[in-house]
Amino acid sequence: IHHRIYLRTHTRSGTNSVAYLVAIGKGLKMGIFGYDKTKLKVNLKLVQNRLNLMKSKEAALVKQKKREIADLLRGDRMEQARIRVEHVIRQDWMIEAYDVLELFADLLVARFGLIEHEKALLPDLREAVCTMIYAAKRVDVKELKVCAKEFLSKYGSHLSNDIEKKPDQDVNARIVQKLRYTTPEGTLVAQYLQQIASDYDIPYEPEPEDLLGSLGAPPSNDFGGAHGGGGGGGGAMAGMPPSGYVDTVRQGSFPNLFGK
Repeated sequence: IHHRIYLRTHTRSGTNSVAYLVAIGKGLKMGIFGYDKTKLKVNLKLVQNRLNLMKSKEAALVKQKKREIADLLRGDRMEQARIRVEHVIRQDWMIEAYDVLELFADLLVARFGLIEHEKALLPDLREAVCTMIYAAKRVDVKELKVCAKEFLSKYGSHLSNDIEKKPDQDVNARIVQKLRYTTPEGTLVAQYLQQIASDYDIPYEPEPEDLLGSLGAPPSNDFGGAHGGGGGGGGAMAGMPPSGYVDTVRQGSFPNLFGK
């Protein structure tokens, strides 16, 4: 509809091919027919704000669910507690995904001049752009979907197919891991339950097989995300940057998070 209104406004005669082509050229520059750089930059900034709000909301829900799980542990309702903990773990994963996406949005805004002036997708920005496109299909953030649409308008819709076929090649590994719907391992569930019980002074002894895992390996400390979900904030989830890393990245140092 916008295309037709624009063309009718800028061409007095629909049969005037020269005026038609000139109008299309102007429309492309303005982003009417495709890539809109202003729209992209605005929505990259909006993505950061939206993800911040969503992280706060999810963290509050996790805190509430931990209290509910503690009540279940007190009542010796172990099966219900396990099921609830799985939901908490997935919420922690999502919070961590939000964190990584926010950092990528921050990076793309900081380097928007490169996006604006370079026609091709630069290698230094490829992981960030591909990760945003990949996540847009899996995270319910309207502004993120707008960004993905603009990136595909600029770099070609084929990029989306390439990403879906080989996400491990261009998409950030942490995002692929955190947004993949999988059942948390028994070891991790037991660790979450153990930490919640400790936080609320509830006697709890996990099953030995849960702590050892399926291969008899000792338990890891990969629980309790940066936002205090699941394990009282005691450690970092598997594959996530250590404490203080996020602040380092935001100050301009991008060691491994944005590169292979």
